[in-house]
Amino acid sequence: MSGFCYIFRITTIYSFPLFYGIAAVAEDAVMLILGDKWLAAVLPLQLILLTIPLRLVTNLFTPLMKALGYPSTGLIHVCFSIIVTVIIIYLSAPYGINAIAASWLISTPFFFLFALMLCTKRSKIPFKKLVVALSPPLLASFIMLAAITAFNGYFDDALPHWLNLIITVIMGALIYIMIMWLGFRNRFKEAIQFRI
Repeated sequence: MSGFCYIFRITTIYSFPLFYGIAAVAEDAVMLILGDKWLAAVLPLQLILLTIPLRLVTNLFTPLMKALGYPSTGLIHVCFSIIVTVIIIYLSAPYGINAIAASWLISTPFFFLFALMLCTKRSKIPFKKLVVALSPPLLASFIMLAAITAFNGYFDDALPHWLNLIITVIMGALIYIMIMWLGFRNRFKEAIQFRI
């Protein structure tokens, strides 16, 4: 179980800042790479990007459950996710792609918590242990996202997209590293020493 918890911690410490950071700089990246015709795709892209870290972490549960002799756990989670996904897409589709992406963002934590409860109950890993492991990178990534969003709001189109992208990427990385170093140093050191 210690190996699973280690991989869980490593996955969260790298995936949250990566995908929250991409979401934070998505507008500039889309404008530079695809052009202003794709500007309407920015919000749905950002909302979907915010769901990916929890989706990645949820994928870690299936191999663990198979190894422990509970192969049906993945099937139970997938069935639950499919039923809920069909319902939310059906209800949100009349309101457009932004509503579908927002409903996906809102439902993803429920999918994750359902999978987490199944996994911790069957593996005997304490629920709180995984929630505590998830919290530092989630908190640091959220603060990073908020800081970049505030920066972009303050300089609203005052800088060229390429320059704003460079500044916000560097700023986001420094904010995340600083928060992890100052507030969660052991987790930061563990991530730096990670070897496959």
